[in-house]
Amino acid sequence: MYIKRLSLIDREGYDRILLQNPANYKAGFWMTFVYDGQPHAVGATEPMSKMNVTSESETGTVTVSMGYNHFGCAPLVNLTDTLWSKNKPMLLWRHSIRNSGRMPFEDVRSYLLMDFDIGGPKSYKDDLGKYDPEHGTMTAWDENLLFARLTSRQPPDKGGISTPVKMVVDSTRRDLTDVLEMGPRDIVVGLQCNLGDIDVGESKVIDVALVSAVSLDEVKDLTREAWGLYDRKMR
Repeated sequence: MYIKRLSLIDREGYDRILLQNPANYKAGFWMTFVYDGQPHAVGATEPMSKMNVTSESETGTVTVSMGYNHFGCAPLVNLTDTLWSKNKPMLLWRHSIRNSGRMPFEDVRSYLLMDFDIGGPKSYKDDLGKYDPEHGTMTAWDENLLFARLTSRQPPDKGGISTPVKMVVDSTRRDLTDVLEMGPRDIVVGLQCNLGDIDVGESKVIDVALVSAVSLDEVKDLTREAWGLYDRKMR
């Protein structure tokens, strides 16, 4: 599942673009794992025919499910994404991975990639990014001081920042870069969580909060508020 557009309406009512992304493959959850001795990669660009919107309501929550199969077989991986955002500059995101295969998934690694393009297509080349490994926070901003921050309830094992063409995740390149700071330029940011093994019929979940604001202090406050709301909104 990928996101095409995110924006913040500021105090003056202006639409401040966080993400208007023509490169859909750089905005969403990816995963790699080993199954029956073979490495696999599942990207945010699986065909739309494999995605099914299962529920949507006025509460601000939407749930999207996707099945990934290999060589036309029955779904090997079931991915479910539940997102909430309503009247607040925050997105709460629960990503679930279920093993629907016949053998355990080994060494599962999950990646959330975001090519924010803050300010939209006309100003994306002035973006900056910084990963704080002590607190597990990834922050992106531009020279007009519009901030976005990604955090995960499960502490990320890695954070990476790269130019779009060099941010690659596949079955042979299974770790994000260790670049912790970059910019101003066109960048992609990512969080990586190593989940270990997932047994047949088992699911594992990653909880993420994305917030945006026009100051770093406000971003910090919103991050605390987002996690305070998480369990109530994502039941």
